[in-house]
Amino acid sequence: MARTIKIQCINTGKELFLPNGISLKEIAEQLEDELGFVPIAANVNNRMECLSMELYHPKQVEFVDVRSYQGLHVYIPTLVFVVASAFEELFPSGAFRLAHLSAGEMFCTFNTGTDNEDEPEKVVSAIVNRVTKICDADIPIEPIEEETAIVIEKFRKAGRKDIVQLLSNYHDLYATYYKMGQHIEYSYGPLAFSTRYVSQFKLEACEGGMMLSAPLTLPSIYKEGENKISQQELDVCCEVAEWNRRMHASSVGEINANCMERKGSGWLIKVAESLQERKIWQIAESIVSSGKRIVLIAGPSSSGKTTFSKRLEVALEAIGHMSFPISLDDFFVNRTETPRDENGEYDYECIEALDVKLFNECLSSLLSGKPVDLPTYNFVTGIKEYRKHNRKVVAPGYTFIVEGLHGLNPDLLTEIGPDQVFRIYVSPMTSLALDDHMRVSATDNRLLRRITRDAVQRNRTARVTLSSWQKVREGEVKWIYPYRSNANVFFNTSLVYEIAVIKPFAEDLLREVPQNCPEYAEAKRLLIILSYLVPLSDREVPPTSIIREFVGGSSFRY
Repeated sequence: MARTIKIQCINTGKELFLPNGISLKEIAEQLEDELGFVPIAANVNNRMECLSMELYHPKQVEFVDVRSYQGLHVYIPTLVFVVASAFEELFPSGAFRLAHLSAGEMFCTFNTGTDNEDEPEKVVSAIVNRVTKICDADIPIEPIEEETAIVIEKFRKAGRKDIVQLLSNYHDLYATYYKMGQHIEYSYGPLAFSTRYVSQFKLEACEGGMMLSAPLTLPSIYKEGENKISQQELDVCCEVAEWNRRMHASSVGEINANCMERKGSGWLIKVAESLQERKIWQIAESIVSSGKRIVLIAGPSSSGKTTFSKRLEVALEAIGHMSFPISLDDFFVNRTETPRDENGEYDYECIEALDVKLFNECLSSLLSGKPVDLPTYNFVTGIKEYRKHNRKVVAPGYTFIVEGLHGLNPDLLTEIGPDQVFRIYVSPMTSLALDDHMRVSATDNRLLRRITRDAVQRNRTARVTLSSWQKVREGEVKWIYPYRSNANVFFNTSLVYEIAVIKPFAEDLLREVPQNCPEYAEAKRLLIILSYLVPLSDREVPPTSIIREFVGGSSFRY
């Protein structure tokens, strides 16, 4: 009698007794009618795995598709692998690079390596046709584990210097790469079982390259058009890419080389911080020249809005322009008046959670030079408090710096005309390249920041932060991203060295996430990303740096 193993399927709530050595793909095919979707990967004991994985011991299995964040983390690198392979077949002397990643959109640059200047539209059309054929052929994508030294040599022969440089600091004895026909790729998580799983995509020529889009079938998280990379983001991306190239910091491999040289790592920090400081001064000068008295600052979670606003105050005062800070968080309605979401929980993300009327009354009075009693929101008791030192009178000529989630929402200001307002969108907009075909997304950057900050400032575990992250993201998509286009200025808060500094803090926190909880899969994914970076001490990070908001040691009071 053939040996069987017990598989607990989370999707169906059933226990299955199946043949020993059965693959995840075979299980998914057996459960096709019950699942109601085509899985792209599976959580096995709360760890993401390829569908090709064979099971020899009792397991807990949850299948995922592209409608989930975890499924999207499989779809995107698989799609990039297929597109890069198609490009390599068509233009063997050319170069293809994923330059920017935002949600399900990827800005890619390319050089065909031919003598003739190919029209971008024709190049993209040829790639689309080839990718379509590859997907239709349903070519298997096979994970292969070999000694790291052998894997490095394979990529050296394939001309992938980016991966060779990255793996030179990889300390595991074995490494896993993926093979699709004649093509090989390195990945930091599981890929799809075969090419047919990524047949849905869009590829269009654009200025400077091409835009690759994955299907975003997440109605509760994304809406049509809200994941689009804006031209402002692309401008920032190109500017930073050129700076990184000159600083030899275009990828994790190059940054690792910098970090391993004491002078190099310190110099990288100094130059990165100086570049950001220069940008803040330019914004301060733009505000003064505009003559506008109200500055609204908004951005998604862990963007560094608070530190940016404080540094903007300093820059304004340094050029002789006084400012007055206001936090929208102090204008929350009392907790008992906070709207509830569809699950009956308090919805702190919606604009109705703010006392918009009171905010407008206070701001109008301050602009008129009248004395105002400003509230302070007590996050422990959940009520607005009025304290003795909160009575304020602001002299004429001051600029009001307002920072908060809804800063760009047109419904925030009901009594003040737009001609008095200067709007700033703040976010880490550039993503860190692991290699030429994959990047650490800006969203992951923010998540690592938040995990570290929540532990340092709020005594929260990584598990708690991870468990609430999807809801935070849903709030951002609903209340922040639709209003980005209202901004006068985009400010990029990412620093090329920052994840290397965050690594020692975040790794310890992520390792504490227990395997028997759903958050373990995400913790493991982030740990894999961090494993490729050489840690960098925060010793040379200045006390006014945006990164200090997350790792501690800031000279600002929060």
